[in-house]
Amino acid sequence: MAEENTARDSALSTRIRDNDAEAFATLFRLYYSSLVGFVYRYIPSAGDAEDIAQDAMVSLWERRHTLDPERSVRALLFTTARHRALNHLGRQRHALEYSAQQQLTQGLGSGASDISADSDLMAQELDRVAAHHVATLPPRQREIFQLSRGEGLSPTEIAALLGIAPQTVYVQLGRIAKSLYDALEAWTKNR
Repeated sequence: MAEENTARDSALSTRIRDNDAEAFATLFRLYYSSLVGFVYRYIPSAGDAEDIAQDAMVSLWERRHTLDPERSVRALLFTTARHRALNHLGRQRHALEYSAQQQLTQGLGSGASDISADSDLMAQELDRVAAHHVATLPPRQREIFQLSRGEGLSPTEIAALLGIAPQTVYVQLGRIAKSLYDALEAWTKNR
C-alpha cells in the first residue's frame, strides 16, 4: 500500500510540475483533510488550521515547477504546513506582546520614565508568569524547552541527545509554544 501511495504521489508530482491542475485537485483531495488535522495539533482553531493547510497547498502549486517526483510531496506539504503553523504561533505571540505593550502605555502619564518603569515591571511580570508556566510543564517538555531555549540547541541536536525522533522534538516545541502562549494570553486578559 505504501509503495502504491509513493508511486501515485510521484506521478501526481510529475503532472503537477507540468501544470496539470487536475492532478493538483487530486492531491488536494488526498491530503487536505489530514493536513488540516495535522495543523490543528499546533493551532486548535479550525478556521486557522484550514487557512494554513490551504496556504500550504497554494504554496505547493506556486512552487510546482521545482517539484522533484523522487521526493515525497506528502512530506513537503506537511513540512510546509508545520512551518506555517509555527510562524502563525510566532505572529500571535508578537501580537500579544504588542497588545500588552499598548495596554501598558495607554492611560499612563506622559512621562517617559513612568512608561519605562512600568514597561520594566510588565516585562518582569511576564517573565515570572512564563517561568512559572515552564516549571509546570511535564519533565520531558521542560527538558526539551531548556535544551532549545536555554542551551540554544537545534531540534535535530536535541533529538540526537535525547535519543528521540526530530519530529517528536518539533511536536513538543509546538505544544510548549502553544501552552505558553495560552498562559500568557490568560494572564494578560486577567490583569
